[in-house]
Amino acid sequence: MDCRNRRQEEFVSEIMKRCGRVRHIPTVGWLFECNKRTLLYIAGRDASMLRLCVPHLLKVADYDAGRVAAAVNDTNRHVKYIKAVILDGGSVAVNYDHHVAEGDDAGAIVEHVIKALDFACDYLMRKLSDNEAGCANGDEVEPGIAAECCRPRPKRL
Repeated sequence: MDCRNRRQEEFVSEIMKRCGRVRHIPTVGWLFECNKRTLLYIAGRDASMLRLCVPHLLKVADYDAGRVAAAVNDTNRHVKYIKAVILDGGSVAVNYDHHVAEGDDAGAIVEHVIKALDFACDYLMRKLSDNEAGCANGDEVEPGIAAECCRPRPKRL
């Protein structure tokens, strides 16, 4: 497993339980597939940080760059704890950093972070398709709420 500490071993073990096969990439972390997305657990120097990311959600070249930037910015404003970024190589990555306290349940943390990343990726892709479709469906997410509390924004009268 090549973990730096017991806590990282717990996180890798929980990821394996939920997602199956995990591949260790030296000096980077662990690569795995979950819910049809490739994710990366980036190893920190110590056990105080869990960083999971979707390293490649989409290629900017496949979309209008302005719309991608707008969808990334909207995701960063409206989905808590998520950081979506446009990388130099032309990909969009979605990251979640979780500060781990002593006694935190690794299983609950991994489950929450994976759900939050799934929600953020779906949100970003929906915003991108809404931008391309002119926001025809009108189903927007209420700003500033946590991923697990997602609910449609009330319609204005």
